[in-house]
Amino acid sequence: MSEENKSYTVEILDQKRNVTYYRQYDAMTVEEAKQKAKAEFVDGTITSVSLLMDNEETQ
Repeated sequence: MSEENKSYTVEILDQKRNVTYYRQYDAMTVEEAKQKAKAEFVDGTITSVSLLMDNEETQ
């Protein structure tokens, strides 16, 4: 049984710029999504990670 990537929305707070970024990442796990966000926003703080629900109509 092969696992598929899921879509996660990650919220990243950049305190230096006082901005919150929202990014969508395809990842196997929450941890992988967090790692991708950390790689993109080195100085950012991850404040939340949400799993997007699959919508058959959009795929």
